[in-house]
Amino acid sequence: MEVLLSYVHVFIAIAIIVVILLQEGKAGMGVSFGGGGGQSVFGSSGAGGFLVKVTVVLALLFGFTSVGLSILGSNQDARSVMERVSASPMPIKSVVANKEANTQSQEKAVPVTSEKTTTNEKN
Repeated sequence: MEVLLSYVHVFIAIAIIVVILLQEGKAGMGVSFGGGGGQSVFGSSGAGGFLVKVTVVLALLFGFTSVGLSILGSNQDARSVMERVSASPMPIKSVVANKEANTQSQEKAVPVTSEKTTTNEKN
């Protein structure tokens, strides 16, 4: 449930960004980019009323999803990550003993030859 609500929250955030960028600025920057024809898509009054209403609805939905995520997040375990790790760590002596045992077993598995043996075999 929390993952689905997170996806909806991100989608609403992106939609708010897009709707705000679609709104016409007060300085009339759209005129330099052929902005007069853009208002005819939304009617004679322009896009102001419609986009403002969409922005308000999206902002309310964003607020509701924010509250929902905070409620779902507060129901989780409040312990920190470090408290979840086992309380009794492995003693250093046992780590060193395990390492020494591993190196000794590897030494037994690989036969060690010296150069004297190989030179005697050649003669």
